[in-house]
Amino acid sequence: MSEGDGEAIPLPHRAPVGRSVLEEVEATWRAMRRGGRLPAHADLDPQRLASALPHALVLERMAPGVARLRFAGRALAALLGAEPRGMPLTSFFAPAARARAMAMLDRAFDGPAVVEAAVTAPRSAFKARLDGRLLLLPMLDRDGRPTRALGALLLEGPAPRAPRPLELREDRPLRVEPAEPVTFAVTGTQALAAAEAPRPYLRLVVSNP
Repeated sequence: MSEGDGEAIPLPHRAPVGRSVLEEVEATWRAMRRGGRLPAHADLDPQRLASALPHALVLERMAPGVARLRFAGRALAALLGAEPRGMPLTSFFAPAARARAMAMLDRAFDGPAVVEAAVTAPRSAFKARLDGRLLLLPMLDRDGRPTRALGALLLEGPAPRAPRPLELREDRPLRVEPAEPVTFAVTGTQALAAAEAPRPYLRLVVSNP
């Protein structure tokens, strides 16, 4: 998926259920990694997402807390009730939930980190409650910066027939996992101290009757 792409390649929809959508998207992201580095957005091939494509999304970070949708699958367009491409991810959320959604975005890009959150569309008149998951997986732009993200948004149950603003569930933990290995710089003094530190030893004691 190149920097200028905006159209999805039509693929057969196998309608995966449960966590399989998120697992398929994350497996694709992990398979693109090389040597522990974040995958590059330019290397993303939509066909690798297979049946998860209708629920997939690609984000571009514009500013802290703001990321616009470069791509959104058909299921996300139905949830929003409009064409999502070019809109901020926070468009899916109710106004009262957008500050928390913006903070979640910053954790994904600034970490960079894998972020997964439980979301819900609360019950209202003639509308049943819908629960789901949102997954964000940071990616590198052409300059090697983590300003892109692959993700997926999946709601359980039948697809809503009208827009359903989402909220982040406060009764479910937020998954945040560092997306890059953490390294620690060791100074020459620290290395010398470690080498000269006394080492434990075993003393053999023989008891003769």
